[in-house]
Amino acid sequence: MIMSNPFRFWEMPDARWNAPIHAFSWFVFAGTAIVLGIYFTAPSPDWAGTMYAAATSTPPLAESSNAVLHVPLPNEVRGFYMTAPSAASTPLRSSLFAYAKRNRLNAVVIDVKDGNGRLAFMPKRASLKSAAPEKATIKELDEVLKEAGEQHLYRIARVFVFQDPSYVSRFPEEAIQKKGGGVWADYKGVVWVNAASKAAWRYNAEIAREAYQRGFDEVQFDYIRFPSDGDMAAISYPPEQAAKPKHQVIAEFFRFMHDQLEVKEHIPISYDLFGYVTWYVDYDLGIGQLLVDALPNATAISPMVYPSHYGNGTLGFANPAEHPYEIIADSLKKANMLYARREKECDALARGVKSATSTFLLPCDAALAHQRPWIQAFDIGAVYGADKIQAQIKAIRDQGGKGFLLWNARNAYRDFDLAATSTAL
Repeated sequence: MIMSNPFRFWEMPDARWNAPIHAFSWFVFAGTAIVLGIYFTAPSPDWAGTMYAAATSTPPLAESSNAVLHVPLPNEVRGFYMTAPSAASTPLRSSLFAYAKRNRLNAVVIDVKDGNGRLAFMPKRASLKSAAPEKATIKELDEVLKEAGEQHLYRIARVFVFQDPSYVSRFPEEAIQKKGGGVWADYKGVVWVNAASKAAWRYNAEIAREAYQRGFDEVQFDYIRFPSDGDMAAISYPPEQAAKPKHQVIAEFFRFMHDQLEVKEHIPISYDLFGYVTWYVDYDLGIGQLLVDALPNATAISPMVYPSHYGNGTLGFANPAEHPYEIIADSLKKANMLYARREKECDALARGVKSATSTFLLPCDAALAHQRPWIQAFDIGAVYGADKIQAQIKAIRDQGGKGFLLWNARNAYRDFDLAATSTAL
């Protein structure tokens, strides 16, 4: 069944966005509600300190800086999200760090560039001076990162990429354009950077470099996609881009960031992706995201597998939010099929069963990113107390995931007993 009129699909007052999501054009396929269009009305024991000097290929900061103490990547990342205002507030930050210690978490994700494109800190790199905010949200970024490191937390910098009105205001020619002239905007009036803009790629790479040199241990890119709402027919892409599938553009971005940051400068990176990327190998969800494009080009991928985000009827459940273990286990199981397929295809190539010209889903000569999903720590569709948080973590561990990240946009987290998820720590 296809419905063409917009309607309220689900509410998300404290998930990744602060107001409702709307959906239009949806149908049920194999018991799963597939959304064709959506629009958002707002958007340890592992500790061992290691000294790393700034990468020699990276231009120095405008101000001299000493080598920073980086926290090595934990075998299992157990993280939580912290907004820039929370990070900037001493009492809130202290409370959240205490929460992490009580619940045996070892990582924190902090916004450094938000959905408006504003940097949360005052940059030191000369290349970022034009993007400096009038007033930094996190005034003492270096101290915040030092404190997090002292708490044995692996520090991840979250960067909005292509939803960036601030960048568009400075460089309108890099934005998605509309037919007839001018900058295109979505239903909310938000303008987007064209995902094919290599200038924007370089700009976000510069943010990543500074974040790492200031003390973050990893950079996580979010909103790596084309817009998903608005009058798409009114968009005008350059001829050479219009003929190219969206996922090819995003794949080129993935490769660029991997080559520039991980290969050349040894800066770990990860990508936030829609949860449904684990379900569809060949369909880019209309936004350009394919799991096979991301896996060879990152340390980790973080699909947003919040159970409340799956349509009623998924896996036969009237309310998927009430079945967190099953939803997440199935999502990761689907992703694991890609890893298994790669292993089978590459083994066949090594034995000479397939020719060198065979088409492979994933390259044989690349390490693949591990799965580190965002999980639900907010009440949508069901109350997410300790039992449901534990169920999600157990599902990830049972499927071989390498960690998890708790999401609550308000940073209002509930305690849970990590030991109840099995697997000795």
